[in-house]
Amino acid sequence: MARTVRTIIKFGIVSLAAISVGACEIQRAEEASDAQVAMVGMPREQVLACMGAPANRVTVGDTEVWTYNSGNGRTDTLGVANAWGGWGSAVGVGTSTSTSRYCKVSIVMNGDRVTRVNYTGPTGGLFTEGEQCAFAVQNCTQQARTYSAAAARPYMQIPAPPTSSETGPAANNDASAQTAAPEQKACTKQDLEVAQIARQNGYQYHLSCK
Repeated sequence: MARTVRTIIKFGIVSLAAISVGACEIQRAEEASDAQVAMVGMPREQVLACMGAPANRVTVGDTEVWTYNSGNGRTDTLGVANAWGGWGSAVGVGTSTSTSRYCKVSIVMNGDRVTRVNYTGPTGGLFTEGEQCAFAVQNCTQQARTYSAAAARPYMQIPAPPTSSETGPAANNDASAQTAAPEQKACTKQDLEVAQIARQNGYQYHLSCK
């Protein structure tokens, strides 16, 4: 009975580990799929910043392709066992096949901007295609999310100064109303970092804090 309980516990631990690994692979597959959309339009300087120098670079006319190697060195081993016998004897023969997973990431650029992100190779399992590609592109997808969040934040509205034709007390009152800014919150370190990253990458971002 105790041996049966130990066997059940051991099977449960192995099953939980398999589920955990599977969840990580699915997350990486989603990350790689997101990169094929998020990286389109990204400038080449930003690709260098988030992916580093490519392993290979090919230029044909106005099109440039940067290739990166990606993966964690995973190897899948499939074993097959055959047994036969008779008259009280049995013979067994086993074979195994190993397959390494990896990904070749190709960043296609035209006019110094990314136009496509292609993946080739045994990049994942049946339901986790592309998961080996995530290792090379995950920094870029994270940066793309940061820039999108920065671009989506509201700009600080700067009132226009009164024209020279506006004179008198009424004009002064209007000017005071226009230049009076609402009370602003103090900028956090994250606010300043997001603004700096956004401006470095061409976004017209204005802080809504002070």
